[in-house]
Amino acid sequence: MRVFFLPWYDFITKHGAFQSLAYNFYDYTPSYLYFISILTLFRFIPPIMGIKLISIVFDFLAAFFVYKIIKLKYPQGSTPFIGSLVFLFAPTVIFNSSVWGQSDIIYTTGILAVIYFCLIEKDLFAMIAFGLAISFKLQAAFIAPFLLLLFFKGRVRWWLFFLVPVIFIVSLIPAWAAGRPFGELLLIFPRQADTYHNLTMSAPNLYQWLDNYYYLVFVRMGLLLTTGLVVLGIYTFLESKIRINRDVIIILATISTLAIPFFLPKMHQRYFFPADVISILYAFYFPKYFYVPIITGLTSFLTYVAYLFEISVISNDLLPFALLAMIIVVIHHLWEDYGNNKPVRLNR
Repeated sequence: MRVFFLPWYDFITKHGAFQSLAYNFYDYTPSYLYFISILTLFRFIPPIMGIKLISIVFDFLAAFFVYKIIKLKYPQGSTPFIGSLVFLFAPTVIFNSSVWGQSDIIYTTGILAVIYFCLIEKDLFAMIAFGLAISFKLQAAFIAPFLLLLFFKGRVRWWLFFLVPVIFIVSLIPAWAAGRPFGELLLIFPRQADTYHNLTMSAPNLYQWLDNYYYLVFVRMGLLLTTGLVVLGIYTFLESKIRINRDVIIILATISTLAIPFFLPKMHQRYFFPADVISILYAFYFPKYFYVPIITGLTSFLTYVAYLFEISVISNDLLPFALLAMIIVVIHHLWEDYGNNKPVRLNR
């Protein structure tokens, strides 16, 4: 808030809501800055409150998609409403938006929309949602392996993937029209990736166990490892002949958002936020695994507490074991219940 958002707010206030977009004073995509630019037009709203309200609005939009997704499993009764409340009052949801003022809920809402539209077999809307999510943060790509699997299974048409760069480019047009060079706008993501030179920014993942002294070596190895695991995972899934249904879609989305930030280097502690949210859906679809969102969310929450309040409850070296265990649990669930020679489980 002090280093980034408030200075951005002040800069926009000084130079104008539209004119300020011509300057290179922010390291987010312009999509988020459009919201702050609009916010500056309402001077009666205190800046900190306004910045947090942007995320809080998306908290409720995300709750709507949580409700709709759970309702597909439980068409009758209050379970979908309970699920949306569980989501809204999850510790990392409250802390990410209302306490910290971060914007991870925006692209996560896009991911939830992707899952919902895939569940109801509306792949056009799913890819539009994915494109919108990417236009806010590249971390939305954590759901990309899930979409690739659906593509290979014939559930997503190949040409729809071209919507993603188109939507991203369209999102840059207002900033370009304001005067910022288009080439500079296209390089926002590479510049973001080069901002910090740490294997992990307190993320409870694989890189807590590695020495940052070998940063360049492990970054390259990490990218190759993650790519290799995605390819191996897709190949294994296709060979398994697992049939796609709504339950399998939820499992795949959970694996994707848990495993990608675990094996990728240069992750922040907040980048498990989509996994925190989607694991709640997973638990409602499979109540036997109620502990998955509890352990996943608690692990993330402990990293939040350590950063925001400098209170270390558990060593950072131990936290990755919890998430690795959850990844194994969910993969084992997929294979045991839906793998080769297993009866197809019908959706509720």
